[in-house]
Amino acid sequence: MATAEALCTRSLQLLESLEGSKASVYVGDVCSNLGELYHSKGAHVDARVFYEQALATYAAAVGPGHLLVATAISNIGALCSDQGKHEEALEYFDRARILFEREGGREHPFVMKTCCNMAEVHLARGDTESACTLYERVASIYEKKENWPELANIHRELASLYKADRSLDRATLMLQRALASLEKAHGPHHPDICATCSEIAILLQTQGLLSRARPFYERAAEGFEQEYGPDDPIVAVALNNLAAVHQAEGEHDRALPLYQRVLAIQERELGEGNADIATTLCNIATLYHAERKYNKAVKSYTRALAIQEKCLGKTSPDVGLTCESLGVLYGTMKDRERALALHERALGILEVANGRDHPSVAAACNNLGVLFLERGDHDRALQLHLRALAICEESGTSEGANAARACHYIAMIHSMGGHRNQARAYEQRAAAIRHQLDGSDGTFSTKGKRKRENCRVSQYTHTHTHTYTRTSCGVS
Repeated sequence: MATAEALCTRSLQLLESLEGSKASVYVGDVCSNLGELYHSKGAHVDARVFYEQALATYAAAVGPGHLLVATAISNIGALCSDQGKHEEALEYFDRARILFEREGGREHPFVMKTCCNMAEVHLARGDTESACTLYERVASIYEKKENWPELANIHRELASLYKADRSLDRATLMLQRALASLEKAHGPHHPDICATCSEIAILLQTQGLLSRARPFYERAAEGFEQEYGPDDPIVAVALNNLAAVHQAEGEHDRALPLYQRVLAIQERELGEGNADIATTLCNIATLYHAERKYNKAVKSYTRALAIQEKCLGKTSPDVGLTCESLGVLYGTMKDRERALALHERALGILEVANGRDHPSVAAACNNLGVLFLERGDHDRALQLHLRALAICEESGTSEGANAARACHYIAMIHSMGGHRNQARAYEQRAAAIRHQLDGSDGTFSTKGKRKRENCRVSQYTHTHTHTYTRTSCGVS
């Protein structure tokens, strides 16, 4: 760096002693190089001096509308952007864009790069809408030129912006357009195509569109397997995602063999003491529980718990959640003593790990309250369900499933105690929440209660994505 700086400085001294426009252009080049050197070092004041000198020299040598002048203006815009001077950066970038368009047309590569730079500044200002407008302009040019790889990059960038803005439907559309461009660029089989299919599926699953997500997960899994072989860890990730969709749709017979394949790959690649293996074991246990294969479920949960305790510690939140799920299972098996011990342990862990007012603590209070109610300890059960409801109200989840469940059991306990008015008020509140959540008539049955408890375990289904390095469209 020091040698380059010295050489540039010496060159500048020699060139400044010459006359003529050609020499002046060379002077501008050297000033621009010195500006870039100081810019890269973070010496922004010195960089600005040389960038400004380059701009003035170019303008005098070749005229104010030349591409060299536009480039010098763009460099100042990039410097302002790095300094956080967003408004000034936009002014310089826009000046550069106008000159680039005038000299090279609206579809000139420097125009597109400048639009991307402006989009990045708008993002730094929090103006997502303006950034998206600029990216969409660039996308339309790449599409016209049939530059499919760059078009895919722009659409993926737009997808990221829309996703961050919680516009998941628009994000999904952008990824589908990126997928179409990648297919035109690479054909039907390519790792980036598989990754994009997985991203589309995750967005669709997030929106509850499981039937639409499934074929994208299937394609991702098939593509990764063709690309890397059946035992690669990335194949395990893809199979896990596909299994999660089958599980969510109640297709346990299709989910189980996929999770078992995932487990086999993880055991071979990661060894026994890995938390990801415990996660897969919990997913498998969830399916066994749902299929009433209780002994197999206990075995899987117990193994998962041992792995988590070893590699995460006995007070890890994951340990607490596995204890809770195993407690639900023992409750289903009517082994209330084991269930009670596990639920009490889970509550203690989650209180310490997540805080006493965390929604996970509300769920644990509800589960423990049900056990005390079944044991006939109505006072203890009422305390726990009231605490669960208070946590929901404090944490902003008073319209959620945990609140509905707490209200239902509070109503049940009041009814058993002969307090009918209180019971009616809580049951009406529970019914209103459930109706809002799923559009049902608000009724609550014992069968429904167990189904909701089993669904607690589904939080162990983790969705992973594999990311690939891709070239940014922005330039400095």
